[in-house]
Amino acid sequence: MRNGEVAEAAGGALHVTNGESTGNALQRSALEGTVLVWKDLFADGPLAPVEPADALRGLRVRFWAEAGRGVEAALAAEMGRRDEVFAEAMASGRHVVVWLEHDLLDQLQLAHILATIVAGGHDQGNVELVVVDQVEGHPNFRGLGELQPAELEAL
Repeated sequence: MRNGEVAEAAGGALHVTNGESTGNALQRSALEGTVLVWKDLFADGPLAPVEPADALRGLRVRFWAEAGRGVEAALAAEMGRRDEVFAEAMASGRHVVVWLEHDLLDQLQLAHILATIVAGGHDQGNVELVVVDQVEGHPNFRGLGELQPAELEAL
């Protein structure tokens, strides 16, 4: 899962998260399944109501490549793999747990995830959302990435 790859595990849920820190902690937790990091900061760059979904992905890939955030082919492969893993999980009825925070960046990711579900015509009954804005024992909570695996399990 490091560097945006998908961390595969036999069975269990698909855990969709906002960043690699949270993804790494989820991998070290007792929660079973696959961790998928939804790496795209929708507060930056173009957003357009384009069809099909890969057209928007192409816009985003070009933006990030031009911004110096990676090589276009590698970014396209990473985002394509993300979308493929998510679509397969949704189509198979696999339990999907979306781990996000209350901030703008994560809420934009949530909007994209929900739009992806609706556009794919998938049943939303297998999707669970964990949105956190505060955690006991963390008076200055800033995000899921600062939590330990056991704390994520408790959520």
